[in-house]
Amino acid sequence: MEIITGYPEEAQKIIWCESRNIAEAVGENLDKDGEVWSRDHSFWQINDYYHAAKALDMGLDITDPSANLKYGHWLYQTEGSKHWSASRKCWADPQLKIN
Repeated sequence: MEIITGYPEEAQKIIWCESRNIAEAVGENLDKDGEVWSRDHSFWQINDYYHAAKALDMGLDITDPSANLKYGHWLYQTEGSKHWSASRKCWADPQLKIN
């Protein structure tokens, strides 16, 4: 587990809630038949179905932890926290302390 610093507190909380700061974290998303249709990768748990192409256009591979941090930070800065609404209950908790 890595310590993620240098980001706004809310961003650090999102990363913690999404991946527990684990660079190799991968979440599989299943369809109604139990088949994997997409995966969420690394620190920010960036979904490959929705974001891989855009990230590659930016020269970033979301499966690479360093690139995942860059893309996730860009996404957070440009679009806010909406992409992580599923974990909002965790990261919006004022009692959550990550440092």
